[in-house]
Amino acid sequence: MTSSVVKIPKEKSFVSRNVYRPLSTPNIPLPFGLRSVGHCKAKKGWQDAPYKKTFVQLFWIIEGSAEFVFCEEKIMLRAGESFVYYPNHTHLITAKSDFLEYRWVTLDGEYAEQIVRSFGIVEKPLVIGVCPVSDFELLETDILDATPFGQAKCSEKAFSLLSKFAGIEKIHQHSPVIEDCLLIIDKNLHMSDLNVNKLSKDLKIHRSQLTRQFKKELGLSPVEYLISRRIQKGLNLLEESRLTIKEIASKCGYQQPDYFAKAIRKMTGLRPGQIKKK
Repeated sequence: MTSSVVKIPKEKSFVSRNVYRPLSTPNIPLPFGLRSVGHCKAKKGWQDAPYKKTFVQLFWIIEGSAEFVFCEEKIMLRAGESFVYYPNHTHLITAKSDFLEYRWVTLDGEYAEQIVRSFGIVEKPLVIGVCPVSDFELLETDILDATPFGQAKCSEKAFSLLSKFAGIEKIHQHSPVIEDCLLIIDKNLHMSDLNVNKLSKDLKIHRSQLTRQFKKELGLSPVEYLISRRIQKGLNLLEESRLTIKEIASKCGYQQPDYFAKAIRKMTGLRPGQIKKK
């Protein structure tokens, strides 16, 4: 005789929770503050009461779909998507699926809108993936700490959450060819002839294609990355070793110490000798 496991479906009951900061406004000089954090589970046809914002509010759809009205335009959001309302805009949200669940945060303070916009977050649906529910749950607890430390901690966590709202992954997996490129660079910083031509030859990829892919994944060219790694290695050796500047330059791929010194000064404003004395 076989037994079967009965799966209990996820509870679909209505939930509307909004946890507010105990203070109406931040009482310490922060660029922005976490005003509230919330959670909503609703049935089809449910509608949130419309009102004009005096703060920034960001929504993350967990399950189902909802209609957001922005400047009389109806915008459909689905699971894994986010939306933002900035100050002086009236929000109106309607559940369109049989079950809707989403999380949200509100931010206030002098630079709240400026900071959120700096992440490239605009009034359009953005596909950002699975909602980090645990981040929201922690904020629901932390926001109740009205001490200066508590408010600063909430702002720090809210800033981190903004990167997720913007679709910026915390851990980025590079493509195999770029992973190999990074390894070659880091292992061969001492080679003065290491350049994009040698890298493309070793990786069996055209130099222009390698440069495009590298810039796409890291935001800078292979040459820029190579120079930055050489300078960082040089700084470490200047501060921690007893090697001469000429020896350090050689270990960083610079045949001429003068070129090494020029690169160090351009980056730090200091000569290698000044860094070594420190």
